[in-house]
Amino acid sequence: MYPPPTAVKGYLQLGFDRLAGYDFVMKEQPMDHSLPRYTGQDQIPDVVKSWSGKKADLKGFMVPTRLEKGLVTEFLLLRDQSTCCYGANPSMNHFVVVKMAKGVAPAGDKVVKVSGTFKVNTNYDAFGIMTGIYELAGEKVVEAGE
Repeated sequence: MYPPPTAVKGYLQLGFDRLAGYDFVMKEQPMDHSLPRYTGQDQIPDVVKSWSGKKADLKGFMVPTRLEKGLVTEFLLLRDQSTCCYGANPSMNHFVVVKMAKGVAPAGDKVVKVSGTFKVNTNYDAFGIMTGIYELAGEKVVEAGE
């Protein structure tokens, strides 16, 4: 697949070339909510799963999903702007759900680098719809440039 990611100051340098480097196909969820939800874990390569729980840096575009007192506490980190706002729906492996312990300023249309603990974890909304397969417990967000 890819050579192992390098580490800088203990943080794996992950990128969407690695996280989105395979096809992820959404499957129908059972209508009966008492049945197990489809997690998609069978589609995620073992090498990607091996990074779960490790410190990582990721670059992408910030799309805020939760604000508190004008600061972003949760956002989607997108691979590119074509999946932002009015573009195509991104595949589950083309974005990361970032949850910040402390809010950060919105980044607009700038590329940001987010540092934190990466996790492969399937998330669902209140209706049982899959909302993501990757998470990052964000510690720091800085402008990254192109």
